Amino acid sequence: MRGDTANQERATDRQEILMEGSYEDWKQVAGYFDGDGSTDLKIGKRVIFMKFTFTDNYEPQLRAVDKFLKHQRIETERISSTQNGASRLGVGRYEGTREMAVEMLPHVFKKRTELQAVLDYYDNRITGTQLIEVMNRSVRIRNRTGKIRMADVPFTREEGQELDKVEKGNNAREMGLKNQLLSDDVLEQIRLDIISGRATNGELAKKYGVNPSTISRAVFGRGPRR
Repeated sequence: MRGDTANQERATDRQEILMEGSYEDWKQVAGYFDGDGSTDLKIGKRVIFMKFTFTDNYEPQLRAVDKFLKHQRIETERISSTQNGASRLGVGRYEGTREMAVEMLPHVFKKRTELQAVLDYYDNRITGTQLIEVMNRSVRIRNRTGKIRMADVPFTREEGQELDKVEKGNNAREMGLKNQLLSDDVLEQIRLDIISGRATNGELAKKYGVNPSTISRAVFGRGPRR
């Protein structure tokens, strides 16, 4: 019975896809992406984040793509409107963009080099700088719209993620040390400033270079050490 129910659900999903549009396989989605899709980059200090987007004036077509992607268990963003009145569908999570790149790569022509570069970056075969250069080259030969991006991210994805973790850990340790170094006199002054309204929690945290939670503890958490 469970097997029959699962088969019926799959058949229903397939019928809904057919009713909404004609996207039944990755070859069709790849063809649409090759013409009207885009790889958007968010360039961080050490890591590049990517989003695949489809833009169209006919929203039902995007809903058909959305239905297909969700059927593949790929998380999509809500369809939104662009400034010129078109509609846009996006996939921004790593798992989704990676699966899409793998599945679409054999079927694209114009964006083949871009998708291969996305996978090379995800698999730590190239650096962020090399990925940006691939995208810039596509702009130069008019395969891709947009501006030339002048940024240097000389790390693979894995290297950048590890460096970000180290920096966050160092910042946390430095903040913790600063929090511990506040003297009793400073803590008392903080309490007076907050209670009198002379300064806000955020202003005092910035002034003393500590976490805002330290300011809160100074006011509500404890008195001077004895």
